[in-house]
Amino acid sequence: MNAVITKIDKLKSGNMTSFIRVYFRPDDRPWAKTDLGVQFRNFARWKPHLQLGAKLSGLRWKNEKENTIDADSNFTRTGTEPQPPTAPTQMNLL
Repeated sequence: MNAVITKIDKLKSGNMTSFIRVYFRPDDRPWAKTDLGVQFRNFARWKPHLQLGAKLSGLRWKNEKENTIDADSNFTRTGTEPQPPTAPTQMNLL
């Protein structure tokens, strides 16, 4: 599946872990999300691509009914969608 990152929440804590929720606009539906635990190995793969407008391919569903993308997807970045001048400033994740 292909998707564009549309929103990145600030670092949150819950279930004895710290995580960042990322929202997407997939090709086939209005939105999707995933939670990235900063202490897990897959976060190192995601970190360089966590930018608003990043276009990713190779994503897979963890739970399609809940619009949840599998954080362990083997994705590739295919580009960056230009952001309007009013887009919020990209936050410093860590």
